[in-house]
Amino acid sequence: ITAWWLWGRKIWSRHFQSTHRRKSLSLSEKILWIYLLALFGYNIVPLDVTLNPFAIYQKYKAGRIILIPFGFSYSNLAEFVYAVTTDAIIWIPAGFLWVFTKGKKPLQAWLWSLAAITVIEVTQLFISSRIFDITDILTGSAGAAIGVIVCLKQPFWKGRPPEPKTRVCNQNKLTWVGLGLFFVWCFFLAAVFWYPYEVLIERKFVESQLNRFFQVPFHVYYYSGGLTAITAVFRKALFFIPLGIFLAMAARPLRKFRINSLLSLIALLCFAGAGLVIELGQALMPNKIPDSTDLLFEILGGVLGFWLTNTIFSRMAPLQTNNTGETEFHSTK
Repeated sequence: ITAWWLWGRKIWSRHFQSTHRRKSLSLSEKILWIYLLALFGYNIVPLDVTLNPFAIYQKYKAGRIILIPFGFSYSNLAEFVYAVTTDAIIWIPAGFLWVFTKGKKPLQAWLWSLAAITVIEVTQLFISSRIFDITDILTGSAGAAIGVIVCLKQPFWKGRPPEPKTRVCNQNKLTWVGLGLFFVWCFFLAAVFWYPYEVLIERKFVESQLNRFFQVPFHVYYYSGGLTAITAVFRKALFFIPLGIFLAMAARPLRKFRINSLLSLIALLCFAGAGLVIELGQALMPNKIPDSTDLLFEILGGVLGFWLTNTIFSRMAPLQTNNTGETEFHSTK
């Protein structure tokens, strides 16, 4: 209430004045705000809020408020790397979109991302089932910095470039780079979701695992609890978004042949194939549960990345091919 009394009216009026001048939010701005709201919502569920100082103190005594960076204990190194990596990855899009959408300077974009990370993490102090960890602020800010750098390194993605420039990129190179990144990311997904790589090939065991895969959708999610299910959905989709981005990059030069529907179908089959390999591979592992619901969200993550990347590319000038056989990408505001 005090914060709203001090700054709320000023911030609110500025937001609506800027929105009124632009008449409406751009697509990338909508994506940014939806993404930030999704992160905030994910981090405050299941909404077991407490303002009781004694309860917060008990949470601290139980080791659920960690004020020392990297002070949280993990069972093994791989779990630590996975946690730190995912905490950084989820903030890469935020840093990217602050520059791309708002046209902010790198330091401003990073500070806005840091402010959002801090607000979300401080809010978790008052959520009984959540852990406040200062490490999340550090890893999140590192991810936001990566997003800012990625946007700056790709001038044809900028929403407001200082000068309209022509970027010439060999079409074969872009296609092969996209495909290469796609397969590299597939290996990364296998390394993440198949760890610790314990394989058991026995007929009865494999049959029981396959029965789990073909059971009623959302069965495992329902019995795993709300917070665990939401986390699984978020991470499964998030890890497959880069696959869509890389395939959209690979398909970009091929769109001049007017085969957009075919490219979209091929991309969908690639997402389904990658997810199916991951899930069926887990059917051979005693400590994994293959699930068709996971496959669904993995495909949706790939489709989302593919659609978002194509939407960004569609805001650019149409492809033009010069006399040297190279594809020209023209930046537009």
